[in-house]
Amino acid sequence: MQCGKCAENCLTEALKICGREMSVKEVMKEVLKDKAFYENSGGGLTLSGGEPLAQSEFATQLLRRLKDEGFHTAIDTAGSIPLEKCREAVDLADLLLLDIKVIRNTDASQAI
Repeated sequence: MQCGKCAENCLTEALKICGREMSVKEVMKEVLKDKAFYENSGGGLTLSGGEPLAQSEFATQLLRRLKDEGFHTAIDTAGSIPLEKCREAVDLADLLLLDIKVIRNTDASQAI
């Protein structure tokens, strides 16, 4: 998380911290409030926003708890985190949504 000092010191209050840090336990407490909705709708939970695999340890712990509770899970990622750092989270998810932003081809004869 960023330090937030710029928001604390913003004289015009144009900058504000809108989110908050939460533990896996706190997230699960919120999610479980709506478990009946997920069960009745056939839906699940998607880790997204920014790059969820940038916090791969947290994502892994959360996905493990979600799976224990029977939730369908997905990760929406740009694929920018090296697989060796996030493999466990990727393997735990039921669905991986890969949003490819750039394909870099270094062979000029194969240019897109």
